[in-house]
Amino acid sequence: MKRSQIVDVTLRDGLMSHPQVARSAKRELIRRLMSCGLRTFEAVRFPLDGKYSQFDDALEFLADIQEQRRCGGRIAAFAMGPDGVEEATRHHELFDEIHVPCFVSDSYAQYAFGNWNWNCSLHFIESTLELFHGTSVEVTVGLGTSFGCPIRRTHSILGTIERLGDLVTLGVNSVMLGDTAGTATPSLVMDTFQMLNGKRKPKVLRVHFHNTFGKALLNSYTAIAAGANAIDASLLGLGGEPHPYFVNPTMVDNGNCATEEVFEFLEAEADTLSEDKSALFETARWFASHLPGEIPCRSAFAEFVP
Repeated sequence: MKRSQIVDVTLRDGLMSHPQVARSAKRELIRRLMSCGLRTFEAVRFPLDGKYSQFDDALEFLADIQEQRRCGGRIAAFAMGPDGVEEATRHHELFDEIHVPCFVSDSYAQYAFGNWNWNCSLHFIESTLELFHGTSVEVTVGLGTSFGCPIRRTHSILGTIERLGDLVTLGVNSVMLGDTAGTATPSLVMDTFQMLNGKRKPKVLRVHFHNTFGKALLNSYTAIAAGANAIDASLLGLGGEPHPYFVNPTMVDNGNCATEEVFEFLEAEADTLSEDKSALFETARWFASHLPGEIPCRSAFAEFVP
């Protein structure tokens, strides 16, 4: 797997619950990450309903980064539910990919969407595919709770495989297997990919791990070894929200796998990576200076002094 197959979600999942960061800093972050070889960035969230101040200027930001698109960057937008998709369609010329979530667990779907089940998800996804048909936007479906549900507390790998198969049958070409609450383990990840052998799979099968229990990097490495096409990560391990299903939500760091930590796994020749790795660490330190409060990841600050 090449470093360009990292999907950097710093600007969406990573910053979703943070105070608004200046557009100029976010634009510079994409420029710096592209110089390190990254190409795909999940940058905004729809609907623009004021729930997350980070995205109040989402349309202006998307307009700001069109030059990065012309220089080879790929911009993805996240759309939560039918309202998010409907609003995103009105601005589809500003991004290359739309990411819509659904869930293996109906219990979690009800937590996220209200009165909802798998049939609702399939109808929603089918409608989304129709809305974006004829545009240049690729639809990626995020299949959340693919490695466990914090509400239902039970998990079946077969359930994940079956629901992934339903998405492929609908014509979904890109699926992200989401570890919604950080419940995945390396053995569960490997078993899931092994059970996919011989099954119909989408053209792109990527993964997204949260670090709630400190396993995001291990799980990411396992998924890479097992054949994942792409992997989500955020700079400094940013991400996650204080969900009420945690015993003490304010004390939980359920951020994403750190971009700078997974980066070095994605090249076979270490000698060709060292310069870019240092540049990525420098970028992480630079971006940390634009953020308030504690930073969850320390790897970028542990780089050895020349």
